[in-house]
Amino acid sequence: DFEMQPLASASIAQVHRATLVDEQGARRQVAVKLQHAGIEPLMLSDLQALKRIVSFCCWLGGDKWKDTKRMLDSWAKDMVTELDFGHEVQNLREVREGLAAAGVDVVVPMEVSGLVSRRAFVMDFCEGFRFTDLDRLVLHGVDRQAMGSRALHATACQMLEI
Repeated sequence: DFEMQPLASASIAQVHRATLVDEQGARRQVAVKLQHAGIEPLMLSDLQALKRIVSFCCWLGGDKWKDTKRMLDSWAKDMVTELDFGHEVQNLREVREGLAAAGVDVVVPMEVSGLVSRRAFVMDFCEGFRFTDLDRLVLHGVDRQAMGSRALHATACQMLEI
């Protein structure tokens, strides 16, 4: 089963709910992240146009634009990386491992082996809500101060590779 109506959609991709059935007939709920059709050439074209504009500004304004150009070049590399979902899956793994190492008890979806590509990937479907949904945090009795402290600790562990 594959739900055609996306659960969520953002600038480069959308997420659908689906059901995988294994050889024994066991069913597994999954989320399928699909890159929007044609988004890669569109983004690359937009980045090229932006680089041309900043280069023109550098030519006109000189050194005042050097930091902007450096920042754009760095950001452009990150944007191109974002187009490859293999990198996103690697980031999910690192976040999962980092949070576990920091003792933070949260669920980070696991990718489905063999179903990861540059423009699509399948991962476990996890019911939940965003940590920014204050009403749900209250409803579920989440201690926001403790959650913030754990998130900060986990981030520090990941950044410092503790």
